[in-house]
Formats: sequence, C-alpha cells, structure tokens
Amino acid sequence: MVGSTEETLRCLTDGIGELIDPKTGVVICHAEQFFDVAKVIAACELGTRPPPMLPSKAAAELTHKSFFSAADVPTVARLYETFFDAVAPSPTELLLGKMEWGAAEVAALASALPRFERLAKLHLTGNKMGDAGAIAIAEALRKHSSITEVELDRCAIKDAGAAAIATALHQNASSKVRHLELEGNEIGDAGAKALAILCAEPGSLRVLHLGPQAGEGRVKLTEEGRAALKQAVARLDLIWGVSDLGVKHLGERRFYLELDVWP
Repeated sequence: MVGSTEETLRCLTDGIGELIDPKTGVVICHAEQFFDVAKVIAACELGTRPPPMLPSKAAAELTHKSFFSAADVPTVARLYETFFDAVAPSPTELLLGKMEWGAAEVAALASALPRFERLAKLHLTGNKMGDAGAIAIAEALRKHSSITEVELDRCAIKDAGAAAIATALHQNASSKVRHLELEGNEIGDAGAKALAILCAEPGSLRVLHLGPQAGEGRVKLTEEGRAALKQAVARLDLIWGVSDLGVKHLGERRFYLELDVWP
C-alpha cells in the first residue's frame, strides 16, 4: 500500500519516461523535469480554481497558454464552448465559498451568470471581493430571474457594494431573490438605507442577515441605520412573531431581519 501522498503521485508517473511531441517524435522533456511532486501537492492543498468563465473569455485566456501547435488553440476553445453550453444551463446551485477570489475573479463569474439559467442559490461567502466584486454581482442580479438566495458573508463589502446589490434587486421586476446574507462585512448606514428601501418592497426579501459571525467583522450601523431597516420592515404591516430575532409573520409570509444587536 502506498504510504503517502507523495508516493501516490510518484506512482502516477510509473512508466512515463519522457514527454514526446506527437507530430515530430522529438523528446521535449523527461518525466522528472515536468512532474514536480511538491508543486502538485502545494496546488492541491491550496484548493483554489478559476471561476467559470464565458467561452469568449476562455478563448482569450487560451492565447496566453502554451500548446504544441498554435492550431490547437481554436480547437480547445471550441471544445470549451461546447462543454460550457451543455453544462451552464443545468446547475441550480453554485457553491463557491472560500475560493480565495478577489474582485477580478468574481467579475469573471458575474459575466457568466446570465448563462446559468436555472441557478437558484449563489454562495460566495469568504471571497474578498470588496465593493468592486459586489458591484459586478449586482449587475448580474439586475437581470437574473431565477436566483432566490445570495450568500455574500465575509466578502469585505462596504456601503457602495451593499447599495449596488440592493438597487439592482429593487430595479429588477423579475427578481426572485428572497434570501440575502451579508454578515461579517463593513456595511454602514448608507448601505443599510439602500437595503431598507429593498426590504420595504412587498414581495421582495424575506430574509436579510446583517449580523456578524463570532469573531468576524461587525456591521457598522448607528441607530440611524438600524432605524431605517426596522421602519422598512414595520411598513410591511406584518404581525410580530419572535421579536428578539426580528421575525415577523403574516400567514405563511415570514420576514427575518438579523442585525448584530436586535432590537
């Protein structure tokens, strides 16, 4: 039995003595030169991957990759496009939390989201996208009509990003987003006021999480921001349920508003 990850990886190279160009038969390099076990282990431990991207963007990225022949680039691009077109319409969830993505990677994902036609849950918690990434996601949400749940906890989002998301959802008449999580960000009163406008719309959000995770960053709300959110929920004319949790009921309708301190 193989006793370690490194030994397992080395077993994968058994019988691979050299890498040969299939067209010319010329030896390009030997196995020990192109198979670096330490690098493979490090890459696996890192656990990151690029975001799903549009075929046009993938084709552009391929021009910066090395191939045996430049003629292989359009072939690979067509294969990716065929794969993407077949797969993208199917997923109902994209669970992409803690991918170590920044604004650029999130923007690449956002540009591809319209092609995920059945997507219901978008989970991006723990990616430090900041306001720039949140604004990119907002642009995708402005037109998307199947997403119902968005999780953006601990994403370094401030007022501009929160306001962009709230505005996009408010302006999208076909939006189905009912559950929005923004815990552990740095949202202040300006972002809260934008979210309050969204909360006040009947038939929009049912769940809004703004409270922090233990030990994480806190929502930076003053009484002004809290009051705006509470007044927005109050205008929905619902009956109080469990008031200490901010839950309101009206028949089967439920609205849950969680702040770092309630009430």
